[in-house]
Parts: sequence; C-alpha cells; structure tokens
Amino acid sequence: MYERYLSAIAAVRSRCFAIPWNGRKLKTLVPVVDMINHQQHTRSAMVFDRIPFGHARRAGSGYVFELVAGQNYTRGQEVHIAYAKSCNERLLLVYGFDLGAANDKRDCHPVLQSVIDDLDDEE
Repeated sequence: MYERYLSAIAAVRSRCFAIPWNGRKLKTLVPVVDMINHQQHTRSAMVFDRIPFGHARRAGSGYVFELVAGQNYTRGQEVHIAYAKSCNERLLLVYGFDLGAANDKRDCHPVLQSVIDDLDDEE
C-alpha cells in the first residue's frame, strides 16, 4: 500500500506547477498542460496571472493559466515549455528524466549532489 502512495505522490509532484499565492508557492495540477514536454531552450511558457480588468470573468477566482507561444508554430508541430533550468540530477529527482549531455546546466547544488551520492552508495 505504501508503494502505491509513493507512486501517486511521484505522479502528482512530477506534473504540478508552483504558482505564487498569498506570498507562498502553491503546487497545483493543470489538466492537459501537464502533458506538454520539456525543452531546455524554448520561448514558450506557462503563465499564471490575473484576468485583466474588463475581460469577461468566468466562474472562479479571476486568475488564469495561459500557454504563451514565444514563436510561430505550424500545424502538427509539438509545443514545449521549460520545466526548470536545472542540473540533470534535479530534473531526474523531480520530473523523472534527464537531458544527458545536452543539458548545459550540469553543476548541481552541493547539498543535492550529496543526496544523489548517498543514493548511489545504497545501490
């Protein structure tokens, strides 16, 4: 049962977005957007913001998630967003993948590196 719990937590944590809310970072799931793949160098992004004054407000808090295209896309072309500009180890721990040699941010924070080293020692 505990393994199923860990699997569920990992699924949620690897798909959630951190948004600013009342001075804190709130983790939230955004359906469909969690299926957009990561690309390190992209100009497209997820934006969380207030709906501008004067726009029709739908039921809810007056906030909106928007996928902002930083380039023109052709029909059928895959859209990417950058999850984080992080070292491979953090990408692997948080999102479940790494970029290998293509990652130009390879240096990890020393504390994170020590955690990774400890995990390597256990194997």
